[in-house]
Amino acid sequence: MDFGDRLKNLRENNNLSREDLSKSLNISYSAVAKYETNVRFPDKDTLNKIADYFDCSLDYLLGRTNNPKGSIKPEGNLHKDNTEYKAYDEIFQRLRERLEEEGIVEKDQPVSKEIIEMLLKFGSGAAIEILKARNKEDM
Repeated sequence: MDFGDRLKNLRENNNLSREDLSKSLNISYSAVAKYETNVRFPDKDTLNKIADYFDCSLDYLLGRTNNPKGSIKPEGNLHKDNTEYKAYDEIFQRLRERLEEEGIVEKDQPVSKEIIEMLLKFGSGAAIEILKARNKEDM
């Protein structure tokens, strides 16, 4: 999904017209229309306004993640000795072990972006059940 689609989805999910959004962001109606149809791309300040308005991350708007609040990585530049890094790493290792146990991911193989996005979207339990069912269909 590209920037225009994400902006349009955010606007529509918040029951806003293009006119409503243009007034809220103090930009023209035609600018919103051009952003949504990918004719134009907003400047840095407008992009930040959009992220602030919808309370979503720039990574989401730019298509770097499908999680509107950002990526699954811990915020900031965490050192491996940091408690938050250790907690994140432990949680990810537990998820990875479960994915391996269920035959979704092979040992020592990277976890795909699609699987990580499913974990974020549906939660680990539901995502694992969906992936198990998908694996059974592929057999």
